[in-house]
Amino acid sequence: MLLGRLTRLVVETVLAFYAARAADQGGPGAKSGAVTVVQRTSSDLRLNPHLHLVVLDGAWHEDGGELAWEALSHLRTSEVGEVLERVVRRMERHLRRSGLLRLDEDDDDPEGNLAASAVSGQAPPAVPQWLKGLAPLEPHALAYDKPRCASLDGFTLHADTRAGDQDAAGREALLRYVLRPPLAQERLEPRPDGLVRIVLKKAYADGTLAVDMDPLSLLCRLATACPHRACTPSRTRECWRRRVGGEGA
Repeated sequence: MLLGRLTRLVVETVLAFYAARAADQGGPGAKSGAVTVVQRTSSDLRLNPHLHLVVLDGAWHEDGGELAWEALSHLRTSEVGEVLERVVRRMERHLRRSGLLRLDEDDDDPEGNLAASAVSGQAPPAVPQWLKGLAPLEPHALAYDKPRCASLDGFTLHADTRAGDQDAAGREALLRYVLRPPLAQERLEPRPDGLVRIVLKKAYADGTLAVDMDPLSLLCRLATACPHRACTPSRTRECWRRRVGGEGA
């Protein structure tokens, strides 16, 4: 699965950075560790695959036959940018070698059209107002939006959340955040007019607090939110019934 391969690529790059950092501080051969959770959607269920990584802020190395922990100094913003650049370039190389990085569009790819719809937030391809295709991503130079946060060519890396070794409550809050479901039941509400409302976790920049859509649009987004092998029509209908109490589509 492509997302799985890209996830491994990201984790390998991050762990390699920590190993190199530990070696610079006198811990050759050190290894760090990470827990990764894949989130496939944004808060309005648009397709937006992203990774939540909980990474050890240090590394283990062998010292006289014993394992020793090497705590590392806090990340610098420039280091976050360096890691992002490595990740993006490795992804590009992998996609090009696999023949998957292309700008042409396939009109006979219903699954691809469905995914494009879920990314853009436009109507699903089953209705007349569907607008085909997405604008290609424009290259953008490496930029820093805030401390320990970088963006490059449409990719972002945020590394400003940290829980110390004495902060048990902070670690629990961090793990609860990365393990949360993509959509909480209380944020989904069937409306009297037949539409379904998704209340956003936080308002958009333009002040939008919720998104209303017809049931078919919701089903299209739910379908793309499921891993390919797990998404079947029967499971999609069951998911719809459980979430909004309807009779399916």
